[in-house]
Formats: sequence, C-alpha cells, structure tokens
Amino acid sequence: MKYLLLMLLFILIQSIFLYAQTKPDSTKIKDSSFNQKGDPNNQHLLNNIPDSLKLQGDEYSIVDEEPMVDLDDIAKAVKYPDKAKMVDCEGRVKLRVLVSRFGYVTKVRIMECDCPMFIESAINAVKSVKFVPATKDGKVTECWVCVPVDFKLK
Repeated sequence: MKYLLLMLLFILIQSIFLYAQTKPDSTKIKDSSFNQKGDPNNQHLLNNIPDSLKLQGDEYSIVDEEPMVDLDDIAKAVKYPDKAKMVDCEGRVKLRVLVSRFGYVTKVRIMECDCPMFIESAINAVKSVKFVPATKDGKVTECWVCVPVDFKLK
C-alpha cells in the first residue's frame, strides 16, 4: 500500500513538473535557457527582449547625488513567479531605471538576467516603490540608476 502511494505521489509530482514546462508563459520573453558556458552574464537571455527594454548607450547623466531606494522595499514588493517556484529557480535581474524628479520609475532597461521568468516581476517590483530622487546643483532631477533584484527561495 505504501509503495502504491509513493508511486502515485511520484507520478503527480512528475505531471506537475511536465505541466509547468509545457504551460504557456504569460511573459513576453520565451527563452527558457539558463546560464550557458562562455556567457557569465547570461547575455544570451536578452536576445528575445523587445528593443524598448534593452539598455541604450545614451542613458547616463552626471549628478551630485544618485537616486536612492531601500533594497528591502523592493524585495518585499517582488512577487515570485509561480513557474520559477515549481522548478526551484533562483537568480538575479539587474535593471537600469530612470527615476523621475518625483521619485517614480518612468523607464526600465534590462542589463542582465539569470532567468527570463523573473523579468516581469522585477520590473513590477521596481516600479511599485518610491525612490529618493537624484540631485544636481541642489535641485532634484531625473536620473538613471542600476538596481539589482534578487530572487531567492526561502
């Protein structure tokens, strides 16, 4: 009897895993590969990202104080993707965000990602928190800043 229950449990877990692999993903990025040899920053994962989210060369500005945010606030805002939980996937997404004079994220660019499943959640988390805006010559100004978003299973 115990053997039969163990076999049923094994089949159920295997079915869930296969379903997670074949279930259509709601994100726009369809590359499910992970770290490839010779690509330590996983740049191959950025191939399917729309150009509007890719890092541009003219997104730098000189300021006295860069925008600031508490990374714990971003960590609290992160919604871990269900698909990533099912396959025990962890990783990091590095974003470059434009913080407005009012402290809100107005544009996002993806610098690096360990797994495309995390991109949408990382963007939503960063957009949901308020930053302390950058200053230049004593006045608040918009500015680009890099933000890492970590995804760790507890």
